[in-house]
Amino acid sequence: MSLPLSDNHLAQRLAKHEALIIKSGSDAFPAYPRGDRRKRPICWVSQDSFKALSSFGVLEQQGEGFAVARSFSKRSGANKNFANQHRDIEERDLFVPSGVKRPARINGSLSALDRLYRRRDRDGQTLLSSAEYEAGRRYAKDYALAGYANISTQNYLSAGEDKTHYADRNSVVLNRRIDARRRLETADKIIGRSLIKALIAVCCMDKSLSEVERAEKWAASSGLTILKMGLSALVEHYGTLAGKK
Repeated sequence: MSLPLSDNHLAQRLAKHEALIIKSGSDAFPAYPRGDRRKRPICWVSQDSFKALSSFGVLEQQGEGFAVARSFSKRSGANKNFANQHRDIEERDLFVPSGVKRPARINGSLSALDRLYRRRDRDGQTLLSSAEYEAGRRYAKDYALAGYANISTQNYLSAGEDKTHYADRNSVVLNRRIDARRRLETADKIIGRSLIKALIAVCCMDKSLSEVERAEKWAASSGLTILKMGLSALVEHYGTLAGKK
């Protein structure tokens, strides 16, 4: 389990302002910049967020209040580079549409698909396999290349250079869009609309499984099963299973 994205953003903001949270009897606690109560709070921290930050060791007690632990600030670099405060850049090999793997530097912690890939079940197994995860990324990249959408936390258009040869170099963008749409159309026919909804919502629109379940009126906790069914079909479509063409 990892810290929820909204609470991670909150922790970064608190660290940036060296805020001190003062607990009170209300549903939300004020966070004062540098602990100065003469100034207006930079924000109000809900009890749920306070509990989440505390459980992940983000907060430590300082005098009469609670502040972001120095270890978290140092690890996240909140006071050094605010522009990159929510990034977790890592090197990873990704497929490009030509079927070749190329190294890419990606922000691997913010998309809904990445968060699912990092989660584990009660037996310690990852919720998604590496093949399912890569297939989901391939689908999201094609979705972006096709011109339909691009989630705010990921830039799939630049992840892994695609050196596919096109006859008309002046129409590279158009040709890539056409190719991506063909792959998506084929995937849609193979998988079916019911499963595609889950794939688009999670992989392409960065929606959580709970959001998808509410929107589609699915049974609670059924979203993961439906998503994995769609991802399994994508594994066959993109051929992302190791050792299999």
